Amino acid sequence: MTLLLVLDAAHAASPLFMKAFGQALQGLKTYQVAIVHTGGAYTEQLIQTGLMRREAEVRAQRETNRKLITWLADYGLACSGLHGDQRGLVRRTPTGIQVNALALGPAHAGVVRICSTLIVGADGGSEPLPLAEAVRLWETHLPADQVVVYRLTGDAGNPVPEEMRAYAHPYRLTDPFQTAV
Repeated sequence: MTLLLVLDAAHAASPLFMKAFGQALQGLKTYQVAIVHTGGAYTEQLIQTGLMRREAEVRAQRETNRKLITWLADYGLACSGLHGDQRGLVRRTPTGIQVNALALGPAHAGVVRICSTLIVGADGGSEPLPLAEAVRLWETHLPADQVVVYRLTGDAGNPVPEEMRAYAHPYRLTDPFQTAV
């Protein structure tokens, strides 16, 4: 079974959640696991230093990807980073978004895939997809058996993270400090 875990900005910015998340992932070694993330609040920090938004989004996602790989290694997890803009893996074309399945390659047993939302834009440069769109893309092309979204605590009106409210496909909404399955 392949799980696609969605790491939204609010949860990625929570040290308490991230510690529980790392511990929970240790218990999922019998599953194929992929994590989709954005640059989150780090993008806004980079913009404050003078970077243009697009450049800040790309840099934030690359650095977040590296940080997640390093951080999860502390929990004994082997990880590989995956950016759709590398090796022409995911490209925006005039007819839509296309994925080069050969460049994606097979998943390796026991290796967590850390996926950013970056793709090759129509202009040939890197650009981020909205998180909900990227989740659907990775869900379809990895492929994933189940998408897991973590519930926002303290938001009684709509516990779904803002970035995932446009997601119109089935997913499992779970409490932040529970394991994914």
